[in-house]
Amino acid sequence: MNVDDDLNPMNFSFLIQKREITRAEGQGRIPQSAIRNPQSELRTAFTLIELLVVIAIIGLLAGLILGTASIASAKKTQTRVSAERDALVTTIESYKKDKGYYPPDNTNDPTCIQTPLFYELTGMTVTPGANGPGSFQSPVSGETLTTAQVGGLFPGISGFMNASGDPSSPAKDYYAGLKATQHLLVVGTTPQGSVNFTVLGVPASGPTNINPAIVGGGNPINPWHYNYSHPTNNPNSYDLWMDVKYSGKTYRFSNWSTDPQVIGP
Repeated sequence: MNVDDDLNPMNFSFLIQKREITRAEGQGRIPQSAIRNPQSELRTAFTLIELLVVIAIIGLLAGLILGTASIASAKKTQTRVSAERDALVTTIESYKKDKGYYPPDNTNDPTCIQTPLFYELTGMTVTPGANGPGSFQSPVSGETLTTAQVGGLFPGISGFMNASGDPSSPAKDYYAGLKATQHLLVVGTTPQGSVNFTVLGVPASGPTNINPAIVGGGNPINPWHYNYSHPTNNPNSYDLWMDVKYSGKTYRFSNWSTDPQVIGP
C-alpha cells in the first residue's frame, strides 16, 4: 500500500478497523474473516452508460439481421420470377415450334392480361354442339367455357387453336409442369368480362395483383402480360412481362431483358 492509498479515507478506516480486530483476535474474541474490506465489495450493477452501450449493440445486430433477411427475401423473389418467366418462354416457343405460330392474344385488352394464353398452352377438350363446338373444358383448371363465353372474353375468337374433341388424340399440354400457384381463376375485365377466366401468373407482390374470382379460391396472383398482335419490344415475336415490387422498388421482368429493370418505386 503506497502513501496515496494511506490517505484514502476508506483505507484509513480499514486500517484502524483491522488493527482493532487484530488486537481483539489475539485475545481470541474475533475471527479474521470478520474483517470487511470496502474495496473487496465489487459492484455488480450496470451503469447507465453501460446499459446504453448494450442497447446500441443489440439495435445494431437487429438491424444487420433484418437487413440480411430483406436481401435474402428479395433475392428469392427475383430468382423465382426469373425462373418462371424462362419456363413460360420455353413453353410458348414449344407451342410455336409445333404449330408454326404463337398463341393468340386479346387485341381488345390494353393491359394484355385477359388473354387465352393459359388455355392455348395447356390445351382444351371440345364438347360438340348442335352447330359446331358447344363448349370447351380445361383438363387443368376444370372450368368449362361455351363458344359465346370465349367470344365475350376474347373478342374475335370463337374457340381455341389447341383443342381437340378426339379422346384418342387430345390437345397437347405444353405446360405440363404448371403448378397450382401459377394460375388462378379471376373475373374478366373487358366490357364482356362478367365471365371468369384463368390467368397465368406468380404469387408475388405487384401493382396489378388480381384476386380470385371465387372467395377462398386461392391467393391473389401477379399476372403475366402477353402481347403477340402488336409487340413493341420484340416486333418479330411477342412481348411477355410482369411487374414485381420488392426492396422498395418496382421491377419489370420481361422476355426482352435478362435482368429485371427498375421502373418505379
